[in-house]
Amino acid sequence: MCFMPKIPKPPAVPAMPGRNNDAARAARVRAEEQARRRAGRRATILTSALGDPGFGRNIARTTLGGF
Repeated sequence: MCFMPKIPKPPAVPAMPGRNNDAARAARVRAEEQARRRAGRRATILTSALGDPGFGRNIARTTLGGF
């Protein structure tokens, strides 16, 4: 005596859109353009939020009255 209920089969999974889809291609191009813009901005910043870490290290310091 088996009391197993009948389980309905799950619906079929819809097909994934291809990589050559026009919408997918446009989204990929847009993402690459945004990444290129962000990298360009980041490449021009030479200091951190705290400032230049090497500021003042290349200045020759002398004592008062010294040579």
